[in-house]
Amino acid sequence: MKKFDLIIDTEIIGTTKTFLDYIKSNLQLKLEIAIDFSKKNKELHNINDNKMNRYEETIKYIGDIVSYYNDSQLFSVWGFGADNIPEQFNRMCFPINFKKDSNIEKIDGVLKEYKKCLNKINFSEQSEFSPVVKHIIKMIEEDKEHFNEYYNILLLLTEGKYDDREEIIKEIVKVSKIPMSIIIIGLQDLRKQTCGEFDIVYMIDSTGSMGNYLKAARDQCINISNELQNIFTDFNFKFGGVFYRDPIDCPNEKNEIFDLNDDVLSLKFFISNVKPIGGGDEAEDWAGGYKLAINHINWRNGLKVIIHICDADSHGKEYTNSEDHHPNEGVKIPPLIEKCVEKQIKVIGFNINKGANTSFNEFKKLYNLYDKKRRGLYKIRDFEETENLDEYFKDLVIKEVTSVASIELIGENEQLIGSNKEKWGRDIVQFVPYDKYKNNPKLLTEKVLEKIPSQVVQYYNNKKIKDVKKDGFFIVDDYEIMTF
Repeated sequence: MKKFDLIIDTEIIGTTKTFLDYIKSNLQLKLEIAIDFSKKNKELHNINDNKMNRYEETIKYIGDIVSYYNDSQLFSVWGFGADNIPEQFNRMCFPINFKKDSNIEKIDGVLKEYKKCLNKINFSEQSEFSPVVKHIIKMIEEDKEHFNEYYNILLLLTEGKYDDREEIIKEIVKVSKIPMSIIIIGLQDLRKQTCGEFDIVYMIDSTGSMGNYLKAARDQCINISNELQNIFTDFNFKFGGVFYRDPIDCPNEKNEIFDLNDDVLSLKFFISNVKPIGGGDEAEDWAGGYKLAINHINWRNGLKVIIHICDADSHGKEYTNSEDHHPNEGVKIPPLIEKCVEKQIKVIGFNINKGANTSFNEFKKLYNLYDKKRRGLYKIRDFEETENLDEYFKDLVIKEVTSVASIELIGENEQLIGSNKEKWGRDIVQFVPYDKYKNNPKLLTEKVLEKIPSQVVQYYNNKKIKDVKKDGFFIVDDYEIMTF
């Protein structure tokens, strides 16, 4: 313990195999590397004799770890998004050594071939991930003799953007059925990648119980705006608000709207005059709120987000288990949700003290029904009341808006469905922003590889494979290099 400072926390349930069990049975981890050579990545490929660039660092850090689980020390490395390559290869999927055998010996050999490749290719305009993924899937499926003896990790190194979203979703569905995981490392600072219009609308239940949350929105809207502008310097943000009550039950309690505006001080002033009043029965006028947000907010063409904050369900027998004087109001909801999906307005639901569980869950089902392309438009976040409510509110909004920007950038969804409606079998895609860990190589490797053990176990357990090989075992004797 003193020598290696290593603690293994193990829980054994029945005969379930662990990652360590599979490693002991001689499971090999096979690392495939895909490198983006499109023009938007050009500055990241600069070679300096005294310092590794981001591509070199990532290959070195991750490769050195995975190599301990690969007896052959062979690594298959692919490039995409380049011009001036030999005719026999696809510019969106070519071996960086330009040989029929794409395998390169040892990580140091990979780094040498990477530098040679840079001197031969030209950077192109287009970037597509799917040809590389498709090719690797084919290679894995054709190697029937060793199909389940190797677990494949595709390390995809890119600036972050790509041009074939629909195709890559189809391939990810296939990947989930084979012994493979995909790790996308975004090597560019997220702030440098995101630009354009970003519209955010607070849709807040403004009945009597919501006074503290209206105050938090009022007090923090300027701080939220400033922090987001500092994080995403190239985005043009506008903020708006929809404040709904229950005019169906109490006609004097009108819903209110503040249209999108880059003057956040005006929004703060508007919220200051929104009075939390009434409520009638327990259910509230979600339909009226969504109608204002979808049809009366002047949304622009960029990212569009509704932050829906509430502590009570919607009217409509389908959407609440609470007291509801208007159970037939539910018929208004589906066409509103369909239109929201058509406009690609993303919704983040802040479910205060779980008071709106039924409606949020039913609304999410509706979104998923209409969201044919599975763009991940609807998310629910529990919102627990805290002593420092204002600060908590600000941090949660910033966190979720940042997540939306990241998801838009990389296309990472909670659930992906291929063109034939086939769902993916398990979670096999991870996105890691390089900048967050660039000053800590050990933390970067841990973050990149942290999900691999559980993904390995899930795959082999799903296949009911107990032993990869009955003989053989693997020992790692240097904890500084092993992060699993």
